[in-house]
Amino acid sequence: VEQAAKYGAEWMEGKKNAEIEEITRSLIEQAEAAKGMSEEEVERTVKRLVLEARKEERMAKVKALEGLSRKMDSDHNEAMAQLQREYDALLADRNEVYARLEHYDQERHELTLQLSEVRAENHRLGRLLRLHG
Repeated sequence: VEQAAKYGAEWMEGKKNAEIEEITRSLIEQAEAAKGMSEEEVERTVKRLVLEARKEERMAKVKALEGLSRKMDSDHNEAMAQLQREYDALLADRNEVYARLEHYDQERHELTLQLSEVRAENHRLGRLLRLHG
């Protein structure tokens, strides 16, 4: 991660330096072109260039925000999918527990019936012993 950050910082620094060189070259060209212009033409050119730069800056911000929005949407969708997977797993676990409880409840019921039968048989045998005993 640190190495990636370092490469990213170096890339941004290189990009920034390249942009500075491009702006400097452009200003020199514009200064050469402005030598033959009237003051009004220079002002109009400067205003136009400022407006173009602002427009480019706004467009870059819009693109960055669009990218951020897509990233946030993607992250949100992945988080929701993860939550859905976790919910589905919990639901499956709950259903398995309910199935086990139902099975154990059925076993308990059957054992209770058997116990009642054994008690009834015990009671009957006890009476027989008392009668014959």
